[in-house]
Amino acid sequence: MFGDYEFRNLYGLSGASGRHCCLWCTIPSDKLKIDKATRHSENTIAPRSLTSLSQKYQEFVTAGFNLKRAKFFNSVIGKAFFNIPISQ
Repeated sequence: MFGDYEFRNLYGLSGASGRHCCLWCTIPSDKLKIDKATRHSENTIAPRSLTSLSQKYQEFVTAGFNLKRAKFFNSVIGKAFFNIPISQ
């Protein structure tokens, strides 16, 4: 339930192989394989929002658009194409 590739791109996320590939939250891809109950007891996973996507995009731009460092910006490498909340 991560959304398809094109859908992620519309919200400015890098591809499915990115470290934070989930459209709905900022879980690292290596944590996706862990049982959901265990995963949630280890740490808090922040949900994504238009505000958080915009903030991470601005940080990515300020840092110089280096795609190799996208994982440090929750894999946000572009602007969202529209202003429709993810939870819509």
